[in-house]
Amino acid sequence: MKTSTSGLIRIIALIIIAFYFITARAENLTQLSVNALPVVYTVTGGGAGCQIARVALGLSSSEVGVKYILLKNNEYHEELMGTGLALSFGNHEVGTYTVTATNSENTIVMTGNAVITEIPSISVGVEIVASANPVHNGASVIFTPVPVGGGTTPTYEWFKNSVSVGVLNTYSYIPADGDIVYAIMTSNASSCLTGNPATSNPITMSVSITSGLKDDNTKLNVYSFEKNIYVLSSETIKQINIYNAAGILVKTVNDVTETPMISMVDKPAGCYIVSIISDKNVYPRKVNLK
Repeated sequence: MKTSTSGLIRIIALIIIAFYFITARAENLTQLSVNALPVVYTVTGGGAGCQIARVALGLSSSEVGVKYILLKNNEYHEELMGTGLALSFGNHEVGTYTVTATNSENTIVMTGNAVITEIPSISVGVEIVASANPVHNGASVIFTPVPVGGGTTPTYEWFKNSVSVGVLNTYSYIPADGDIVYAIMTSNASSCLTGNPATSNPITMSVSITSGLKDDNTKLNVYSFEKNIYVLSSETIKQINIYNAAGILVKTVNDVTETPMISMVDKPAGCYIVSIISDKNVYPRKVNLK
């Protein structure tokens, strides 16, 4: 009877101890469940964009009931509640973005960040120059574009009197007096362009009514000496225009003396076109300035 009582006491003691450990473990599990950290996910998105553009940001996944806060340069920006799926914060501007996750007890930082940088904008423009202007009747003229921000392979659509004449790198033809030529350039420099496509300056062609090859009834002599251009003519000269090799007007003389001497000391050496406008005709002449 004594042995039986002793055994019963031992059994009761073991039951009490087991109950204690089971209760303690349950409390620990409950505490662990209450203090569980949010699952760590990865910030997505970022990259480079134009000044006026925005870049997408997101989180690789989320938990229901967890609040996700988007920080821009470590300051609050916006927040979303978890859905159990990936999150999209939409498109955003330049900055460094991180995300924190908060449940009822804890806040942690998600993995990684998203950096958005700006691609500088490139201004696009184009100027065209003529190989000669004015020209004599029947002469061919070459128009050449001078691009700004054109990229590696810009395209040029050429227009004569507002009518398209083709997409060409350069344009050449025999002009008529008063023709207006211009070009529209489309750049491929980058994705961040301003002023693309760009319209060039218009060039109005001046064409003399004679061939300009022979002046049997006109004594005309044009030459240069010591950075000066001299014009001798049997006709009354009203105006003299001087163009460089690119067809750009560099000097105009209106007060023409009997034997004009035009100083070119401020101009570089090279080939120039001298357009002499008399009371009877327009005479283009080429001189080499040394």
